[in-house]
Amino acid sequence: MSKADKIAEALRARLMTITRGNGYATDLGKHVYEGKQQLDPESLPAVVMIEPEDTVGETKGRDGRLPAGVWALNTQPFQFDAVARCDPDNPNRVARLLIADIKRAIFSDDLTLGGLVTRIAYTGRIIDARSFGSDIVAAGVAIEVIFQENLANP
Repeated sequence: MSKADKIAEALRARLMTITRGNGYATDLGKHVYEGKQQLDPESLPAVVMIEPEDTVGETKGRDGRLPAGVWALNTQPFQFDAVARCDPDNPNRVARLLIADIKRAIFSDDLTLGGLVTRIAYTGRIIDARSFGSDIVAAGVAIEVIFQENLANP
């Protein structure tokens, strides 16, 4: 399992804790997907982990003994897109609950994911526009994780 896999799995595990039984406002954690494109309305609420393109801050050798480029400092964005049923007259109320649950799950524990990352940074949130009268709302939370990666042993 690569370091990127371990990071994604740690984030997914945190999202899976989002249940009313664990004190959250929603049961979003019952349906956590990685990159899924279409959601079944019967499986709502649900959250999809999206992994946009990463950026590399620098590459370097270790202690000057390895060639440059063996180690990379990566910034990997993650977007957590949540979808749930809502009151068509007040959809933002449910959207804000989804956002709050995701933030709490990601940021209320060790921000190094057990030493996998240097840090986790919050980069924003969104409540999507929806079709007039729809009883489904979508909201998202964006973060970045910063970590060192050995490119020869990712």
